[in-house]
Amino acid sequence: MEPSKNRTTNPTMKRKKRTLKLVLAAVAFISISAGVTIFDQVGKYKEKAAQLQELEAKLADVRKSNEEAKKELARLNDPEYREEIARRDLQVAKEGETVFQVPGAKR
Repeated sequence: MEPSKNRTTNPTMKRKKRTLKLVLAAVAFISISAGVTIFDQVGKYKEKAAQLQELEAKLADVRKSNEEAKKELARLNDPEYREEIARRDLQVAKEGETVFQVPGAKR
């Protein structure tokens, strides 16, 4: 009968098993590290995407306000509009006109 060889007693097999365990541990460590990093980056990405959307909305509001200001500036360069504002807000009258103030009336 042939002497039975125990796998665990063979030094070459022990070394191979140890190497395999170390490689598997290294792969597991790298995989877990990569997973944690990716998870963290996804969270940061979502946060930045939300910030971008908020800033784009603010930019749209600022652009709208800017356009309204440009239109108002163009209107203020019109003498008829300036006259309308002077009459409405400052109660300025042309020569010969009489301004009547009605109590309780809106200005």
